[in-house]
Amino acid sequence: MLFKQLLRVTLILIYSLLLVLSSVTLVMADGPKFEQVFSESGVVMLLIEPGSGRIVEANPAAVEFYGYPLDELQQMTIQQINTFTPEQVAQERAAVEAAQRNYLIFRHRLANGELRTVEVYSRPYHFNDQNLLFSIVNDITPGRHAAEDLWHYQEQLEAMVDAQVQEIERNRSYLNWILVGALLTQALVIVLLIINIQRKRQLQRQQTQTNLALTALATTFAPLSGEDFYQAVCQYLANALDVDYFFVAALTSDGQRAEVLAGWADGAPIVPFSYALEGTPCEDVCDKNRLIRVEGIQQAYPNDLLLVDLQAQAYIGCVLMDKCQQPLGLLVALSRKPMKNAKSVDTLMQLYVDRISAEMQRSRVEKQLTQMAHFDPLTSLSNRTLLADYLKHAMAQAVRHEQMLAILFIDLDGFKTVNDTYSHAIGDQVLVSLAVRMKKMIRDEDALARLGGDEFVAVMQHLHQSNDCIPFLNRLLQVISEPVIVEGIEFSITASIGVVFYPQHESIEADQLLRQADQAMYQAKQAGKNRYHLFDIERDRAQRDQHEGLLRVRQALEAGELELYYQPKVNMRSREVVGAEALIRWNHPDRGVLPPAEFLSLIENHPLAIDVGHWVLVTALDQVLLWREQGIHLPVSVNIDAIHLQCPSFVPQLELALNQRPGIEPYDLQLEILETTALDDVTQVSNIMQACRKLGVGFALDDFGTGYSSLTYLKRLPAELLKIDRSFVLDMLEDPEDLAILDGVIRLAGAFQRQVIAEGVETQAHCDALLKLGCELGQGYAIARPMPASEIPEWIRHWQQP
Repeated sequence: MLFKQLLRVTLILIYSLLLVLSSVTLVMADGPKFEQVFSESGVVMLLIEPGSGRIVEANPAAVEFYGYPLDELQQMTIQQINTFTPEQVAQERAAVEAAQRNYLIFRHRLANGELRTVEVYSRPYHFNDQNLLFSIVNDITPGRHAAEDLWHYQEQLEAMVDAQVQEIERNRSYLNWILVGALLTQALVIVLLIINIQRKRQLQRQQTQTNLALTALATTFAPLSGEDFYQAVCQYLANALDVDYFFVAALTSDGQRAEVLAGWADGAPIVPFSYALEGTPCEDVCDKNRLIRVEGIQQAYPNDLLLVDLQAQAYIGCVLMDKCQQPLGLLVALSRKPMKNAKSVDTLMQLYVDRISAEMQRSRVEKQLTQMAHFDPLTSLSNRTLLADYLKHAMAQAVRHEQMLAILFIDLDGFKTVNDTYSHAIGDQVLVSLAVRMKKMIRDEDALARLGGDEFVAVMQHLHQSNDCIPFLNRLLQVISEPVIVEGIEFSITASIGVVFYPQHESIEADQLLRQADQAMYQAKQAGKNRYHLFDIERDRAQRDQHEGLLRVRQALEAGELELYYQPKVNMRSREVVGAEALIRWNHPDRGVLPPAEFLSLIENHPLAIDVGHWVLVTALDQVLLWREQGIHLPVSVNIDAIHLQCPSFVPQLELALNQRPGIEPYDLQLEILETTALDDVTQVSNIMQACRKLGVGFALDDFGTGYSSLTYLKRLPAELLKIDRSFVLDMLEDPEDLAILDGVIRLAGAFQRQVIAEGVETQAHCDALLKLGCELGQGYAIARPMPASEIPEWIRHWQQP
């Protein structure tokens, strides 16, 4: 191909010499004018006014090429033919200066609308007292034969020769020298033409390569990010530039090492690695921003063993910068043979520098955000968020593989003293030291997180039984308790550890596991600190049931689901109704009517018992008033829990309730207290009873005989009524001992001038036996079962009938 081109050039040279000789002969004979050359030349020529761009004159070749009539062409400006914008024209002129070309490349529109790519050779000439721009236009639209391009340059050469001929006309004595100069000039132009063609082809190849690279950036690599992006770029550039090694590396924070993120070598990806920069060409790249060595790279850096291992001969490196122009990383190409196209490699690499730098900055910011979102800033341990994700995954794995995992809640003992005594800065250093110790003990598959302050959580996986973690717990306590020295100060720190295991019998969430481990940790602290405590699942279940029960009872109280039933108390001899005992019931929406044994145990000794007790009191008082409106005078007795009776606000609240109900008469209300309650603090209970008696409220000792009361206590407690426990009454007919106890209690009550009433009167035989013993008051199923308040009036009418 090259030989054919040289042959064409030689033929053109011979033909051009003949033309020159012919032209010289004509000049010597008759001397043609510029107008003749301008009009007869087959080359497109234009005379253009420099300032306005108006076409002053166009030769016939121009008229034929553009397809406009001559008079129409002379009315047009070159801007109407050239499709380039002013910005594109400026860019082309800059490109001409950069490439040191003597022609410009434009795109001209013909009269038929067809676009042609043209080379324009222009220079100023003085014609007819006018400074005009003489332009020769050569059509180089892609697809035209290379010989036509050469013909264009030959025509241009003829024009230059004609200019020389004009000089011969002015001075024939120098004709021979001019002729020789013309021949030498023509030969030089042809040589430059060949060089220019080669350079043009090289530029075209580079332009094509650049366009492909930019297209790849905008399409193939656009959706990629991180290591996928780096890997794809390295593979593309290594293949496009025909180099043996290509990699992207990030610099460490201290700038002393490079960490290869991705690369391509010998048709395969590079396994990421890191290396020290000292003594390597990469170190100079960081200092100088770029380094190009087309050969001899090993000799230039003899201490870089990596170059020896790779057998590298040529090296090109570019630094990757952040927005503050600080080095982020490196883009490096290596070749085993000298690089002949080093400039092309460097040019193409530069196209990717900004995009790779931007991706590296994005990755760093993303990594920093991830670090902030998932890791503790002080100790670099996992934070609560990452721990939650890890724990959920570990729980799923434990269930899938039928294994156990242990959650350890670690709290340092007395660490607040360190902060208060030595400052938080010292405390932080102690925390970091302990975190490093604990992290070294944790297996790779396990996790350690800092929740905040001096609280840590460890998760141990792959346990077959709970005892598997015991040796680790002992070692962990020992390691934590070893002295910590910070700024010459020795600290002895211990820890309390709560441990819970998963799976459990019941379904449980990750946050519940952490709460259980936290509870176990507090148990360890209460047991003396510097120890571990295993969570008691059964105890926790009972506490949760208690909590849920309390919550449900409170909801029942607030929703009006509680109701009072009343069991009458009568004189079994005269059949007089002497009162009724208020007994609480729960109208449960799902389980129906529940007796007090089903729910009162849930609120025993709990503040909620005070709220329920107060509701019983005021409800019973209101019921007394409602019955009185119906013509029924029926005193009511109410059971009072010990916590309610001994509450400091009991007497004031009772007084307020009575004052708000002026229709209540003295001893319409009787309070029943357990004998065991009265004996807890006889003095206090006695004082409360005395205060209530002043308000017109009576008292009864409930379940009398089941406690350990003495005659002294009985004397000190101002209770008008003793209620004999049902356990004695039920068996009195079969058990002589119970009968003897009953007899003794009744005689004791008589001696202390106390009334006595028997509970649990189930049959008429019980009634008869009690009357024989002198007990006239009774309460039980033989008389009446507990009933809603609305049924009491009807029951009284039936009971009092003879």
